[in-house]
Parts: sequence; structure tokens; C-alpha cells
Amino acid sequence: MKFDDLKYLSREDYIEEYRKLGDRMFSECYIPNSFDLLDKDNSSLAEIAAYTGNLEDIQKSIDREDSLYTEEESHKFMDSVLASNIVDIVESGMFYKALMSATDDMQIISEDCDDSGEEFTLPISEEDFNYYIQNHFVNELDKYVTSYDNFVENTKNLKKIHVRTILSCKAHKGHRCFCSKCLGLINRGDDNYYSPESIGLFSTLMVTESATQSSLDSMNKGITEKVTDMLNQRMLKGSCTEEEVIEFIKSILKQIGYINIQSRYLQIALFSRFYLTNSGKFKISSIASSINQREDILAKFIYRPNTRTLRNLVLADEFESNSVKTKIMLDNYLDRRKKIWHI
Repeated sequence: MKFDDLKYLSREDYIEEYRKLGDRMFSECYIPNSFDLLDKDNSSLAEIAAYTGNLEDIQKSIDREDSLYTEEESHKFMDSVLASNIVDIVESGMFYKALMSATDDMQIISEDCDDSGEEFTLPISEEDFNYYIQNHFVNELDKYVTSYDNFVENTKNLKKIHVRTILSCKAHKGHRCFCSKCLGLINRGDDNYYSPESIGLFSTLMVTESATQSSLDSMNKGITEKVTDMLNQRMLKGSCTEEEVIEFIKSILKQIGYINIQSRYLQIALFSRFYLTNSGKFKISSIASSINQREDILAKFIYRPNTRTLRNLVLADEFESNSVKTKIMLDNYLDRRKKIWHI
């Protein structure tokens, strides 16, 4: 059974599969021990270092003549671990709040925008399928695809396909609202799929959870660049065309790669940084400052409560607000889950 197949199992079958996996890990997986570290020519040491990315630190530990660490070394190590954990926790919380403020007006507004879709050249690896195509509608097949094996079988005679994606959606010219068909299916378990109306907030949860875990994995493997930093890259200056926005997003998606989160959620996070101006071009901002580009003065006050946002709110004769937090505050929020499919 493949990893991605686990999400389609019932709870009972899911637990059973993990029990089998645990048994196999203890019976078949080799766990490095101190003798591997003592043998400097042992290939296991290279394998450990290849994963952790800190061969130099491991080598220093092996070469130590004194097995005891000084009090100063111990304090220095503990301080670095605590500082790293505190920074990661604080940064994750700040990123979550910033992304929520940037995406909370992004919604599903229609069933189908009738777009022709984004073109992909075949064949496609399983990783790219999971990242870009799984649970999306493929025009040539006239259906949503959920299984890689079935996808390969059904497209074996095709050279190109067109997939309905967030990047290609034409439901809203400013790319802040989308249609259900371009969003694709979201699995609720037991082969039930649905499309949440507040896709911006849903994407915030998906991206934040994945980015946090990815940061921990990257730290463990010695990788310094974080997903949150890559999502905030500023590669465009001033105003830009729709084509430039799309290419910018594609380049960021390629840099991030598949980290157990589908690209559609990252696309929404990246689209939240762009606002369509009266000139017909897009203005880019950071995720944190994206809220400042919106005309929703109540949302600005909710997410950035200060003297300036309060003054603007008080002085306004009337205003429109499509913020989810506004709807909740005014008791006007309906969790309308769009059409539910069973596959």
C-alpha cells in the first residue's frame, strides 16, 4: 500500500495498516548504533549524515577524546535548542495570523468557470501527480482523478492533458475567488469529497500545518530555507501582468516541491499576495501586508486593530465587508459546504 492510499481507508483499516508498518520497522529496518559511529569507514555513518546533513558535527563527536561535555558546552547546546524551538513556534504563529488575514476573503463563488485548464505534458511522475493533479478534473478524461495507477492507465495513449486548476480558474479576474471545478475534490474520508466555500481559510490551515512540519523536517536534515520564506519571496517589482503573476507562482511551486501538501493550497496562499489595480495590472505585497491592500476597512481593523484603522472605520458612512471574521462577528456566517460527491 502506498502512503497516499492511507487517507482513503476507514479508521479501523488505517490503524491496522500502521500496526503492520510498526511491526515491519522493528523487524526489517536497521537502526544505527554506537558501533557504527566507532567504525569511521562504515557506510552506515555516511547514510546517517546524508539524512541529517550534519556530517561535520557527527565527526566532531566521534573524534572527541573526552566523553564528558563541559558545563559551558552543555549550556550552549541547551540554549541553542530552546532558542530554535521558541523562534519556530513564534514564527509559525505569526505566519498563521498573517496568512489568515491575507486569505479570508478568498472563496468559492461558482460551480464551473468553463476554463480550458492548465496544460501538462505526459508522462508525469507520481510525485508530480500528487502535487499538481490528484483530485483535479482532467478534461481529456472528463472526470476527477484520484489514483495515480488509474491515471497512468487512462492516459497511456495521450501526450498532453488539460487539468482544471486554481492557476487556470477564470471565476474571478482578480484571482481571489474560484470555482468548485478548478479547486477540485477535497477528501472527507470514506470516498466522500466536498468543496468548502471559505477556501482561503481552509488553505491557510493546510499550508500552515505543512509549512510548520516541513520546517521541522528541514531543520532535522540541516536545510535552512523555510517554506514560509519561499512563499514570501519578492521576485516581482511594481505592477505586473497576469501572465507574470502565473509564472511567478509556478516558479515558487517548483522551488518548494511536494511536501505532502497539494500545490492548489500553496497557489491560493501565493495569490493572496496579489491585488488587481485599476490599471488592469497586479500589485504584489508580502503575505503580512496583504490585508493593507484590501478596501475592507472593517477587516483591516479586525486584523490590524490600531488608531488608524479604528479612525477609518468610525469616519466611514458605510462600507462593504466580505471578511469571514466580519460575518462571524455579525452572526451572519453560514458554513455552506458546496456540493458533496461520492466516488
